[in-house]
Amino acid sequence: NSPYGEALIGFAGEAVSHFDLDGIWFDGSAFTQIWDRPVPLSCRCRWCQEKFHRDTGLAFPKEKDWNNPNFRAWVAWRFEMFGNFWARLADAVHTAKPGATVVVNHYHRPHIPWQSAVPLNPFAADIITGSEAGTNLLLSAFTTRLCRAYGRSRTEVWTPVYQSPQEASRLVQHSLACITAGGMPSFGSSEPPEAIAPTLRQVAEVLRNRAPFVMDGNKSLPYLVLHVSQQSETFFFGRGPDGAGAVGAKDWYWRSLMGWHEMLMQAQLPMDFIFDAHLTDEE
Repeated sequence: NSPYGEALIGFAGEAVSHFDLDGIWFDGSAFTQIWDRPVPLSCRCRWCQEKFHRDTGLAFPKEKDWNNPNFRAWVAWRFEMFGNFWARLADAVHTAKPGATVVVNHYHRPHIPWQSAVPLNPFAADIITGSEAGTNLLLSAFTTRLCRAYGRSRTEVWTPVYQSPQEASRLVQHSLACITAGGMPSFGSSEPPEAIAPTLRQVAEVLRNRAPFVMDGNKSLPYLVLHVSQQSETFFFGRGPDGAGAVGAKDWYWRSLMGWHEMLMQAQLPMDFIFDAHLTDEE
């Protein structure tokens, strides 16, 4: 909301055009430090305060207080404001270089709650919703479905690549989990390229045969949907002393979602995720 935000938008457009980049992956895409505990009240700069008052007519909250209607309105406002920012940034990049890719790493997921300001609801932005799953294969499918719920045609979920005889098997499983959930896998490594090339060749053989089913826009045939509710996650479970998603905390809401997801996966019942905004008469 400050001049820095406008500078970032200008920098992103200049970078892709000047260096002829294919695109930019935005990591750490959160409005507030996501690991800080207790969760801080931020940002309180004058630009945020002025924009909040201009948009809502309300006074800026002075402290984290879920019983304060202004605080709850501020939390909801941040979701909308942050989504709008990414839309403006992506538009600037595409104006500077049509066809460039903008990937925004999804930082509202298990262990990372509402303070990131990333909405758990659809928002209009011409981006790829990207995420990461570490080495947890169940999270490969879970986070892919979470990203797909935004309704964008392209989603990707990242995993690291290590030197290990078993690595090809894990990467293939990650790839299949992402593809089955309707997205694409991505990979990264600090290992020497020549050391991991044989492993990636094995993975490539699996992907080449299956990528067209994802890239052509074919949809899965889910038996059911799992409702991922921003209203519940943020405004009910997020009110506790440790907060939804606090590292090492109970994190009841996300644990419940992941438990349902794992059970349905084990039962081989395909599913999609939906958000609060999808619960309309038409849908």
